[in-house]
Amino acid sequence: LLQIFVCSVVGATMNQVFYFVGLKYSRPTVASALNNTLPAVTFALAAALKMEPVAALAGKAKVGGTALCVVGSMLMTFYRGPLVRTLASPIHWPYVQRTMAAEAAAHAGGHTAALGAALVIASNVAWAVWFIVQKKMSNSYASPYTTTVLMASMASVQCGAIAVAAEHRLSAWALGFDIRLIGSLYAVIRSHSH
Repeated sequence: LLQIFVCSVVGATMNQVFYFVGLKYSRPTVASALNNTLPAVTFALAAALKMEPVAALAGKAKVGGTALCVVGSMLMTFYRGPLVRTLASPIHWPYVQRTMAAEAAAHAGGHTAALGAALVIASNVAWAVWFIVQKKMSNSYASPYTTTVLMASMASVQCGAIAVAAEHRLSAWALGFDIRLIGSLYAVIRSHSH
């Protein structure tokens, strides 16, 4: 149960909270590019815990690939090129306009963009820890469906507590006929179609 609890904290709660707060303070392009560091972070953590050999030629190749992955992700994160515009859309939802304004502010400001990038990397670290704990747990308790249900249940309570602490206004929890409702319906339909 302790391993399942740790998995729920790092693999679901911390991973998701860090990622979405990082996305809020960063840009989607940055968050997407930094997500590519997950294999590198996982490998580095596994190597530090002596779970992954690095002395052999294959290990050295993995170290080189990890370094290249991190350099590429950092280049995508900190590169400041011209803004690429797409075709104008006839649909203008206030939520999308606020998101675009926040993205423009994050693009202009250096402090919030750096905080967002750091939070996305912290999300990857949490996810990498989850992989390692999950591997150890599967060796001692080989019932993946039970562990998944318990982990998701614990993470739901944890995320619910964080959400209530972060947003006190009851009006923020109401779904109107907007992109939030469409996103919620899409998530439900998609999860039931699998």
